[in-house]
Amino acid sequence: MLIIHHLWDVHGKAESGSRARADGSLDKDHSFGWFVGWAAKVDRTLVFVHHVQDDKPEATMAGPRVRDAFMAQLPSILDRL
Repeated sequence: MLIIHHLWDVHGKAESGSRARADGSLDKDHSFGWFVGWAAKVDRTLVFVHHVQDDKPEATMAGPRVRDAFMAQLPSILDRL
């Protein structure tokens, strides 16, 4: 659990994966990552899913990058609710 902006409690899970090529090997140059979870504050709950497909090789796993990018954007998202 992470407490952020205006006392929202944020819970989530980040994961990474790769698609299989026609020969069965993994295409690690074009991985994907996702971050799913929810944010709750008093009587409000926001459920979220954020998914990214890399279009070029990256040095780090996609899941943590997706999580970090989403968490950086989350305060502005919550401000608009």
